[in-house]
Amino acid sequence: MRLEVSFKEPAVRKLITTAFPGARTRRTVKVSTAKTYTVREFWDGGSKDTHRFVCLSSGKVLTAESIPKAQRQVAGNPFNLPIAEVELSGGFAIIVETVFCGKPGSYYIILAEQDASFIPGMPALPSTEVPALTSGEGQ
Repeated sequence: MRLEVSFKEPAVRKLITTAFPGARTRRTVKVSTAKTYTVREFWDGGSKDTHRFVCLSSGKVLTAESIPKAQRQVAGNPFNLPIAEVELSGGFAIIVETVFCGKPGSYYIILAEQDASFIPGMPALPSTEVPALTSGEGQ
């Protein structure tokens, strides 16, 4: 499920400014749910996505660098950049800040399906996934 929400929505603004304290935008924020998400944090022709993992209960923020080196993609990744498939567990949101052609782009919020109700207007969906990232890891 995908939804576009105003940056002015309090829950959306709080999540994004927790992850990126200087965040401002007039664009809508794209909110979606997923069981897995592929993190690709590197420059590619003037464009880059920057990822932050936010614990919904405590507000603790983890960067993509906190992805264990053993879980990162090996093929085509000689510098061991944070490129990995991440399973979303309840209690975490992935906040993505995009840069497109060197200019600030949009913000995206990716939630585990069971956390969809955290954003007003987003219907809760059932989930059967196995948690891979929990609030106790990465400390």
